[in-house]
Amino acid sequence: MPDKNYFFLLFPLLAFLIHFLGVNESLFLAINHSGEALPDIVWETITIFGKKSFVLLVIFLIAWKKPDLLLSVLIASLLAGILSGTLKPLFDLPRPTDVLPLADYHLIGPRISRHSFPSGHTLSAFAVAASVIFYCKKWFITAVMILLASAVGLSRIMLGVHWPIDVLMGATLGLTSAYAAVQFSAIDWIKNSKYKLPVILALYLLLAIKLFWKGTAYPDVQGLVKIVAIAGLVLIAAMIYFRIKNWRSVAQGGAQWRNKTVP
Repeated sequence: MPDKNYFFLLFPLLAFLIHFLGVNESLFLAINHSGEALPDIVWETITIFGKKSFVLLVIFLIAWKKPDLLLSVLIASLLAGILSGTLKPLFDLPRPTDVLPLADYHLIGPRISRHSFPSGHTLSAFAVAASVIFYCKKWFITAVMILLASAVGLSRIMLGVHWPIDVLMGATLGLTSAYAAVQFSAIDWIKNSKYKLPVILALYLLLAIKLFWKGTAYPDVQGLVKIVAIAGLVLIAAMIYFRIKNWRSVAQGGAQWRNKTVP
């Protein structure tokens, strides 16, 4: 659809315009200072929705009956992680803390240095959000996902850890990751594999354990992160338990049927 193509091109065009006009730093300062109108915990809470393990578990808790969606967001997040992990050290661009005195802007949370481009949190947020949009195709969900992903990108500037160009290109790469993930997860041998659900449960279990163990760098929202991790662990454990119980019942039923049919 042409309108979708224009939307996809919006972020890189804005990034190019900001670079061309040389306003990346001044725009960062203007946006960053505007964020002081809200308490720091607001931006800390929003930004954790760009943390891969956290946002994936939130999706899992909401859509645990939809394995196709769970697989799609997993693949999108994996691609986002590969892109972020490759491009950050490749470009190795300085963050605001490497360029500006701390007195010039508002820093929330730990001081992070280097590997600014692209914004990994924004990349992950848009990868997951776009995957949900591709799957659901409902205007309300689309609006919520776009707003939430955009808020995550904005929060990275409010926290003082990313430039506007980092965020815009993170959004672009996130959309690309989601599109690739949707195409990949639609392949027949993946979509119809009998191992799909066990693999999904195993991967989300690892994510829940990782999230609970590592938590977040923002102490004010550590409790929320732990709650999501524990809720994910409980739900996954329950799903595994009932799946094994069902498998045993089927196996026992089959054995009884065979015994009855033996002359």
